[in-house]
Amino acid sequence: MTGTFVTIGNMERRFDRFFLALDECWELLPSPVIVQKGRYSYSLPTTTLYDFIEPTAHSKLMESSDLIVTHAGVGSIISANRAGKIPLVMPRLATFLEHVNDHQLYYAESMNACGRAHIFQSAKDLRAHLLSGASFVKDYPNTAQSHNEISELLEQIRQTSVR
Repeated sequence: MTGTFVTIGNMERRFDRFFLALDECWELLPSPVIVQKGRYSYSLPTTTLYDFIEPTAHSKLMESSDLIVTHAGVGSIISANRAGKIPLVMPRLATFLEHVNDHQLYYAESMNACGRAHIFQSAKDLRAHLLSGASFVKDYPNTAQSHNEISELLEQIRQTSVR
């Protein structure tokens, strides 16, 4: 598959900001678009929608997609990077009752700082990324050093979010 893979994990909390941003930028997403929407009720006429996708198929979709748009979950970002992609991520925020705290924001900021994710908080941000001409594909080394760097980032985030 080439196109866009959208995945938001399996949280039961609402994530309206994410889907509103997608709706407003729909025409800019490479087609076809496959959406793993979790428990969220969401539909667009030109998408293939799934509540959940088993892990092997999920990995294959990440590998074969031109673009990955996702929440800022640790597993989602790492999976995208392993597939050689720089995902567009929207962190779930406690302010909007999307999560219990803002650990996704801290993680997304750290991954953005080292070039492993692009953050968007609104349709305006998402549109800017999509129109920027930036590449969302990168050949990340699958090495112990790369994994150690990610582990160090995760530890920094853990310490920061425990405040």
